[in-house]
Amino acid sequence: MMAVTFAAVFTLSTLCTLTLGNKSSGCGVLSNECANFILQDPQGPQMMALAMELSKSDPSDTQRAPLVCNNQSFDLSAPKWKLANQAIRKGLPEQILANMLEKSGQIKTNLPDPRFQKATQRILPAGNAPPKPEFQAAPSIPCSIVCTRAGEMNVRIGNLQLAMEQLTRLGHWMDAKTLKEMASMLRSAGMPVVQRGNYMTILPSDDFSLKNEMVMRIYALDGVPVRMQLSTGGRSFQLPGQEDHLNNMLAIDTGMAYPVMKLLAHHGIPAEFDCNKKTLTTALSANHPFAAPKANAPTTPIPAIAPEFVRIGSSVFNLPMQWLSVRDALQSNELPASKVQKVAEEREIAVPNDMQDIIFKKIMQMRDELMPVIRGNDCVFVLAGYPFSMDTQAESLSRALHEADVPRELVRDSLMRVSLEAKNTPSGLEVTLPSQQSCLINNVPKYKIFEYKIVKERNSVIVTAGLNSYRLPEDALDLKRAMDSGKVLPLELMDSLNKSDIPCNIDLTSGRMIMSIPKQQLTMALPMTGKTGKLKLHPLEGPLGTSYVLEYDGGRLHLPSQIDKLNQLIAQGTLNSYDVLHLFLQNTLAPYHFDRARKLHILEIAGQKLKILPTSLD
Repeated sequence: MMAVTFAAVFTLSTLCTLTLGNKSSGCGVLSNECANFILQDPQGPQMMALAMELSKSDPSDTQRAPLVCNNQSFDLSAPKWKLANQAIRKGLPEQILANMLEKSGQIKTNLPDPRFQKATQRILPAGNAPPKPEFQAAPSIPCSIVCTRAGEMNVRIGNLQLAMEQLTRLGHWMDAKTLKEMASMLRSAGMPVVQRGNYMTILPSDDFSLKNEMVMRIYALDGVPVRMQLSTGGRSFQLPGQEDHLNNMLAIDTGMAYPVMKLLAHHGIPAEFDCNKKTLTTALSANHPFAAPKANAPTTPIPAIAPEFVRIGSSVFNLPMQWLSVRDALQSNELPASKVQKVAEEREIAVPNDMQDIIFKKIMQMRDELMPVIRGNDCVFVLAGYPFSMDTQAESLSRALHEADVPRELVRDSLMRVSLEAKNTPSGLEVTLPSQQSCLINNVPKYKIFEYKIVKERNSVIVTAGLNSYRLPEDALDLKRAMDSGKVLPLELMDSLNKSDIPCNIDLTSGRMIMSIPKQQLTMALPMTGKTGKLKLHPLEGPLGTSYVLEYDGGRLHLPSQIDKLNQLIAQGTLNSYDVLHLFLQNTLAPYHFDRARKLHILEIAGQKLKILPTSLD
């Protein structure tokens, strides 16, 4: 009965002739399980065609690539590898495909794939002399992002090519150190991957945090793309012809590579981005396929490990699977961003780019809680509305800063803005007070997000802070704005420049930063509180208490009656709430505190509690 049914189904297709349980022309034996799948599936004839193709013999000189299927490794020719991957993506169960591969006589091994072992780790048959090493230690993994004419996107590691959804399999045969290096390269190209130990996956997101809008125009001949024009950031690149110019841009802003590849895949233009060389190659004709496997890459296989449960504050998360839950907790202020960053750095957890951006912005909002005020020979450090004398309460201040996980970089920056020098020590900061006495702030945490990447070129210097890059001297104005808003901390920038052999010095007396970039000296004004002299405060006595007139460059405000106008000027960027509050705290005894829950400054004037907006980082 089965043979009759089989023949009836197969009559619908003229693909080939196959006798169940017996070998046919050029075809291996199919298992009953595989045959049952073909009989039950409406696409059965296509599955039979797949089995026929897999059973065909290969020329002796055909390039081969490993395929991990059903926890087994098969050595396939490049065409069969591509065919098998397409079958998996279209829903063919791996166990069925593995049976097809076994019955069609494909090379299989349950040992670790030798392509991903070092020569010294090969398992050799007894009595055989060890062969000469086939692989030399490579400085980095050959890793590329590939898109095909069919619009598919893959990651190529050596001669292994995987679809995006198959990245989770890498942990079965790649060691954690190598996987971490590869994840770092992919993230630098803009791909939203997360990695922990021997686990890596790509986040299901099509949103990119691009610095500039990107527009791609495709020119086709008879429906086939032959030329493209990419425009972004005021620059335009035409391919073919301007590959070098495009790659120069990608070398500076490698995070653009993945979005560009997504656009190319959408339009069916084959392309490859080499994550090592930071170069993009496209093929705008059928004469330049990008599907052939490339050179081998050595790694050390170790067993895969499960994602770890990570405690952040009072909550436990299974990372990287629960990054979305962490993001929700951050955005609702249920979870302090500083604690997330601290745990991520201590446990070496890879943080997705969009999450890192949220964490950075949340941490930078802590600047609003830090308000050092010079009073005579002392400095009163106001933390979230609570004052500490740095002369007599340094220990209490250190404890409060530590409990709040306030980064020492932000403490140092706030002191710089009132012209106090703060030097890094192994455990904290050494601050020189106006009396010239030293004050030690100990046990204050440091964070790696404030370590800036510096690249020195022949005629310029590139500063990368988070997701933003600044080329000096061309982007000096943008960098100045970033320092004014707190997105870049001047003292940490100075340290990063000096570590990169680019002389930089900060003069707190003049409020200037001086850096020696190639062929010139660049001077930038520092964001110093109270140095501009544009803000003045005039008290007015009245029956309800003391009110004030705030004089600024361009007008006057009466407080408390014009609090709405003050907040409007702060929102517009005309006034800085930090400078306004510092002026009040330095010259009046007006009660003040910071509402952490609502992120508002509360200042009491003439019996009224004024809600003052913080200065935004955006």
